Amino acid sequence: MRINAGMILAVVIHSLITLNLFANSDLPEMGYLVMAVVIGNVIGMLLTFTDLKKAGYMTFIISSAILVPIGLIGAISARKELDKLKQEEFNKTLND
Repeated sequence: MRINAGMILAVVIHSLITLNLFANSDLPEMGYLVMAVVIGNVIGMLLTFTDLKKAGYMTFIISSAILVPIGLIGAISARKELDKLKQEEFNKTLND
């Protein structure tokens, strides 16, 4: 259930990009694409609060990776959290 600062920063940046694209009347279609990324990010973040933590982090990574290079901030942050989750599961198996 960890959401680190990089993931939050990514959602904020993606949201600002979306707002900027909708404000620019020349590229409203791109605004919808980036809005889909923001929705994917938020769904991924919400899934991390459930039993579907891995799916949440993977959803966040995939949706962030669409926006290269700025999306890499969120993808790398979510990957770090996914690695921590896997390490905790591995440590549990060793202790059992």
